[in-house]
Amino acid sequence: MPSLIITNKRRGMFMENISIEETIKRIYDERVLFIRDKNIELERQYFSSDKLGFLTNGLSYDDNFTYMINELKKQSVSESKIESIFISLQEVFLFSKGHDMMFKKKLNADVFVSIPMDNLIYPMLVEGIKEKYNDVSVMCENPNYENNIKGIDKLTYIYTELQSLLYFLYCNDFQFPNEWETLYPDTYNDLIKILNESSLTIGEFLHSLIDFKCNIMNNVLKEINNRGLRDKYLSKVEELRDEKHKETSTFAHTNLPITYFLNHTFDDFMEDTRNKPLVLDNNKSNARKKIILN
Repeated sequence: MPSLIITNKRRGMFMENISIEETIKRIYDERVLFIRDKNIELERQYFSSDKLGFLTNGLSYDDNFTYMINELKKQSVSESKIESIFISLQEVFLFSKGHDMMFKKKLNADVFVSIPMDNLIYPMLVEGIKEKYNDVSVMCENPNYENNIKGIDKLTYIYTELQSLLYFLYCNDFQFPNEWETLYPDTYNDLIKILNESSLTIGEFLHSLIDFKCNIMNNVLKEINNRGLRDKYLSKVEELRDEKHKETSTFAHTNLPITYFLNHTFDDFMEDTRNKPLVLDNNKSNARKKIILN
């Protein structure tokens, strides 16, 4: 997916002296909006042809969430309706069975270029950009201003491609299938370099994904009209968040670098676990950690 073109209209958004943080946020938000609109379009097409009982009639994830929010805002919304929406969010859209089957269908529909996980990608993006640019770089008076804006735009594109790669790996059990580079022909070297230098682990990605999904649930359920019920269901989201974090912490692969399977096989991983048994707590149990790769 090409980087956004700096049009005259778009250039006008930046022709003022703002900080590097504000510049990054504006460019990032614009790109996220572009991705969101594309996700809606692609998901409507995908779920029109996919024969799933709960996502027919060509509704995107965003369409479904908008419908839920409108229902929750009603004065007359019943607790049974709220419970139904909560269960749909949890068990269908965001934490479905079958190794997260439904969310992975969404990512496939988006061709893996899906809305970034702000809690993971945005800090990495800001750090990466600040290594090359500062407040002076984005001053209108700077003779290199336009080239600097283009450079920040390109890095923003690279980091949203990084998110795409992470989603792709998640859908492939963190394996790197043959010819995976063809999905990122212009950026794959950059992406692997960023991942290796970041020391990001599989566990850190999975924990960030849990928070990302629970934050989506919060954004829907906070629209419940009844304050008492709103507090009740927001608390249920936090209970679910804790439960999922605890479950993920038991997986044997959480400490592996996200790029581990680029140069290692699953047999290597199994050999490592045989030579270095991973236990939950030596003082409580000798139970092995579960080996779950998705």
